[in-house]
Amino acid sequence: MKLSKAQIILGIICGSCIAIGNAGATGAISIRSGVLWIELFAFSVIAVCGFVLLQYGVQHHYLCKAHVADDDEIPASEQMFPSRIRAAVQALPWFQLTGWSIALSWIVILFCWLPYLVALHPGILYYDTGQQIAQFFGRPAWSHAGIPVGMIWDHHPWFDTYAFGLFAKLGTVLGSASQGLFLLCLLQCVTMSLTFAISLSYMRQRFSVGAPMCSTMLLFYAVFPLFPILFCTVVKDVFHAVFFLPWVLMYVESWKSSLSSLKRPFFLVGFFALTVLSGLTTKTGGIICLLSVGILIFVKSGLRKRILAVAFLAAYMAVTSIIIPMALFPALKIVTTDSSQFFVIPLQMTARYAKDNPNEATSDQIEAINCFSQVRYQDMASQYRPFITDPVSGFTIRNAACTGDYVKAWLQQGITHPSSYINAFVALEASFFSTDRPAVENPTYMANPPYAMTGNQMDVQLSTSVNENLLGDIIPTDAYPNTAVKQLYEGMNHIPVLNILTYQSFWSWMLPMGLLALLCSRKVRVHAKETRLWIVFGPYWLSLLSLYAGSTGFYM
Repeated sequence: MKLSKAQIILGIICGSCIAIGNAGATGAISIRSGVLWIELFAFSVIAVCGFVLLQYGVQHHYLCKAHVADDDEIPASEQMFPSRIRAAVQALPWFQLTGWSIALSWIVILFCWLPYLVALHPGILYYDTGQQIAQFFGRPAWSHAGIPVGMIWDHHPWFDTYAFGLFAKLGTVLGSASQGLFLLCLLQCVTMSLTFAISLSYMRQRFSVGAPMCSTMLLFYAVFPLFPILFCTVVKDVFHAVFFLPWVLMYVESWKSSLSSLKRPFFLVGFFALTVLSGLTTKTGGIICLLSVGILIFVKSGLRKRILAVAFLAAYMAVTSIIIPMALFPALKIVTTDSSQFFVIPLQMTARYAKDNPNEATSDQIEAINCFSQVRYQDMASQYRPFITDPVSGFTIRNAACTGDYVKAWLQQGITHPSSYINAFVALEASFFSTDRPAVENPTYMANPPYAMTGNQMDVQLSTSVNENLLGDIIPTDAYPNTAVKQLYEGMNHIPVLNILTYQSFWSWMLPMGLLALLCSRKVRVHAKETRLWIVFGPYWLSLLSLYAGSTGFYM
């Protein structure tokens, strides 16, 4: 199996970033470190070899639709089952775009998720979710950001706040707020398992993905524990996925049909509704949808279809930027956020500069930073944490009029000591690329290196964490995670080869690079009957970019 030059280059980039991420996970990079260069070479070789195996496996085993003629051709893994059972399973209408076929996959996935629903009842709440619910019930939350009691802060999307609060309020009618939030978890599991089932049939019929690949994906969706655990969790990112993943399917169909699907009223209304809801449930979701639909304008289609796509974008921007803010924000008492989110990484770099070079900032630079930032420059060094921006970003800007002066000071300091900025950025992004991380329960708020290191495997929250002072009488804090689920997930963490699925960097870096390598293969593109297959993954690439622009590292 021969790789193209582009695939080899991708392998080198993939391995190099893993090595740099491992260095960033220690809090600082040293180009003189022998370990860095050894890892850079080793991971590059491993990545290139991995791409060879991936391409071979996909092309020769998973993209084919070969018909099994007799028992001699049946794989050994299938011969374990009696012929009658095999025949009965093969006779079922798997992966067809019909109601019965989709229901079949849906039932398999949901059946495998049911034990998690029972074990994790009444669901899992994150701390920030509790703060959002507290705001809904008119209790003080995020007071450090100056949010008045009774107002809804849009730092976390107001739509999510009202949705979580309404389900909690519904629960009080059923007996407790927790029961209402469990109903939300149930709806998330039902909706997402159905979305996965539809996606399998869609890939099989519209992209000629082989039955072996679809069967593997069905098994993965059904038994990989991270899916049901997450969908039994009440948090904005999971709630966003309920709308975003169905939207992705409709986006792909719009592209696949050369925008013809937009001419169907039912499809158009559904696609528009999911676009708006995806934008309302996370801030980045709206940007991803906006840019992705923008890509559709350049799809080969008639002029009328392109005009329709442009009108779609214009209507979306009008609804989300004008109509909703003017009509709903005053009535729902929503406090909008400022532009501070655009400056979280620059402020992190400023704090790293203050820590590395405590006596080099000029009085003009300090004055500009203090005018702009909620956190004083004099406090930034002690507040700095390599893997999270919250302690130094202050959540809001002190004075937007000082933005220009701050940018000037930021550029001056970066030119003077670029290594501080590089270290700040790489440490913040390290979790998305590295195979290692600090060996503590919550490395996010660790202050000073050096750290003992361990594998960069994802921590899964399995118990509710809320502010008891705000919600103790509404939602009890369950400090003890379900033992069986905890042991299952931790057991998977220690299974060789399989445990790569629990590494954060596998999902945020290795898998995307592997996908890019596959898309560089002409055979894969031809089999899928598309020469520009990478465009289909537009929302995926944009989601990854938004992930890298985030404000936390080594956080699930």
